[in-house]
Amino acid sequence: MTRVIIGLLLAAGLGVGPTTDAEAQERSMRRGETDRPAMGERQDRRENRRDRRDDDDERPDRARDRDDERRRPRTEDEPSTRRAPQSAEARNRRNARTDRERGDHVQRIRERQSARAQRPVVNGHSVRANSGNSVVTIRGERFDSSTEVYIGDTKVSGVSVTPRALTFTAPAAASGVITVRHGGRALVVGRYTRARDQGARPAAAEVRTRAQSRWQQRRAQLAADEAARRAALEAREAELAASRAERRRTRLANLRAEYEQRFLAQTAVQDELALHAARLARIERMKRVVDVKYEDELAVRIEVLAEREDERHEARMNDLRAAFQGS
Repeated sequence: MTRVIIGLLLAAGLGVGPTTDAEAQERSMRRGETDRPAMGERQDRRENRRDRRDDDDERPDRARDRDDERRRPRTEDEPSTRRAPQSAEARNRRNARTDRERGDHVQRIRERQSARAQRPVVNGHSVRANSGNSVVTIRGERFDSSTEVYIGDTKVSGVSVTPRALTFTAPAAASGVITVRHGGRALVVGRYTRARDQGARPAAAEVRTRAQSRWQQRRAQLAADEAARRAALEAREAELAASRAERRRTRLANLRAEYEQRFLAQTAVQDELALHAARLARIERMKRVVDVKYEDELAVRIEVLAEREDERHEARMNDLRAAFQGS
């Protein structure tokens, strides 16, 4: 009996045997304390979360706005202000393509300039009477022994050729458009007209008198001091350089207003316009330079040259227009 009582007492002290619900809950809570974090640790976690929220509130406005913009959904029609980063390889391909296109453009320009520099250029022609015949002189550049002359469909024989002139006696029954053929290309000269129908060229004395009058008028408008004239020249050069594009647009607009588009598209017309523009640019440059030095004789000669060039260009354009209308 004594052993049984001691065994029951030991079992009760060691928690062995049946227990009540309150005792089971208390033991469960004691076991769970080791699994849950301590009170101090939970407090630290809450403080850390509050600190992170405070840090977010204290960010610079620009960074916060950038993040908000990144998160904001965009509509389909709204363009994105962000540019996708471009790799070095993509940039190299783009730069190589740009360089290649620029090189191709420059090469095409050089090829056109080279082709234009090699083919003959006609500046004009004249017809004079000689022993009852009409002697035609075609003025230009880069003529050689392979250059042929046609009036209409008839090839002209007996042509005297120099690098800058073609001279021949026109056949008695010749009529039509004069063309110069070189290397498979036909360059229009103008319609053939007999010598008796040609207008008389202004006398050299009359041209020189008009040139002297123009120079005296321009000299009277120039400054008396050479330094002032030189300063005016520099200012004029700078003004012309700044307005080059605008002057080019104005000239093209005037040409389109004066001539038909199909007429301007002809190679002979374009060559003549380019030649006349280049010559006028050189003449105007010579005028500006001579204005500084007051060289009377040289200034008069330049004025004569300018008038002759205008006459040549007008006659050449009339020839080309007559040939174009008759074609």
